Amino acid sequence: MARVTAPLMSLDASGSVGKAIVFSRWKGRSYVRRHVFPANPKSGLQVGMRSILTFITQDYTNLSAADLSDWYDLAQADNLTRLNAQVRDAGQLGRRNLGWRENTTDAPPAAVDTPTGGAAAAQPRTLVLSWVDPVANPPDYCWQIFRSILTGFTPDISNQVAIVKFGTNVHTDIGLTTGVPYYYRMRGLSTSGFLGDLHAEFTGTPT
Repeated sequence: MARVTAPLMSLDASGSVGKAIVFSRWKGRSYVRRHVFPANPKSGLQVGMRSILTFITQDYTNLSAADLSDWYDLAQADNLTRLNAQVRDAGQLGRRNLGWRENTTDAPPAAVDTPTGGAAAAQPRTLVLSWVDPVANPPDYCWQIFRSILTGFTPDISNQVAIVKFGTNVHTDIGLTTGVPYYYRMRGLSTSGFLGDLHAEFTGTPT
């Protein structure tokens, strides 16, 4: 993306030209970029990254005044909103399979334990996942949910399908293929970005 600092068709140009370049404004700044189409908008990486961004934007209203102050400090340097600063931070960390964070000042815990149980109840083209929070060392931020059609898979951003707020103990995984076994693993995350241990694999087959 290139910023526009002098007239280029016009300072306030917007829209695309010949499906090749796009003009727009963001946060009061004009810019021009190449018009692109995702090669596969439903690739594993795309789904994994969207799960992070969806969680961050939905959880934003739950942030405390101290959390918002942390993101305000980072946002000012680049003329971003606090939400955009947190989204950018989470995207950069999550893409590298690192833990994203609710704020920048919380100290990491000594450990984050796995949930107990782990079940996938079958419904038509759907599996309803459920689990029980650990008694000791629970995460205080969220659960990552990973899925594969192969047993023994390695959890990665490319197979992360959902993130749910800690305290939620159910997730409905929809749009699955009838009769195909799906395998799941889970991991907790602290507000500081500390990654917990991976839960043992569990499986279910939608009807």
